[in-house]
Amino acid sequence: MNITEADPWGILSPQTLYEDAVFRLQLDKRHGLLLCTFFRNPTPEEFRNSYRLAFDCARLKEVTLWLTDARNITSMLPDNQRWLKQHMATLFAAGLLCKFAIVMAPECFVMTDPH
Repeated sequence: MNITEADPWGILSPQTLYEDAVFRLQLDKRHGLLLCTFFRNPTPEEFRNSYRLAFDCARLKEVTLWLTDARNITSMLPDNQRWLKQHMATLFAAGLLCKFAIVMAPECFVMTDPH
């Protein structure tokens, strides 16, 4: 089930901004919501490139809410965790982002660094 299928009331109206075999980026302007979906486990380069695109979109489109569907990511490398945390922190520090959530597979969740 993807994010929009989980919206039975039709509250969200996301527009697809980018999509390839690895990643889809959608924006719901009305709610200031960025939706990121990974279709498969990305290489480290694909992971960072996908998030770079999302960071740029968040800055340009006045995104305040961010939801990533990472259930297809089976392992989160420590270097990518630190990289994501560092870049995400700049969006919060700049006051651009209010909420961020990642939905992930249990096997990936247990590998994440709690710090």
